[in-house]
Amino acid sequence: SRTQITRHDCVEGWSCIAKWTGTPLSLVLDQAVVKPQARYVMFHCLDTIDHSLSGAIKYYGSIDLIDARHPQTILAYGF
Repeated sequence: SRTQITRHDCVEGWSCIAKWTGTPLSLVLDQAVVKPQARYVMFHCLDTIDHSLSGAIKYYGSIDLIDARHPQTILAYGF
């Protein structure tokens, strides 16, 4: 766990500077044993954008592994 003050820029257009607490993503990736050919990390959210005939459409995002392993990249669970 670590805490840092970071600016978050959302793809929906808002941003904020806040104190975030979380686990460094690089530690999670090390435990997951990422495939050597992997280039990106994809995140799926439990929140939904919309519901369609085929089911719930969930929010998602992705970053490349270079950014994922940056020392300031965390999986935040506290704000």
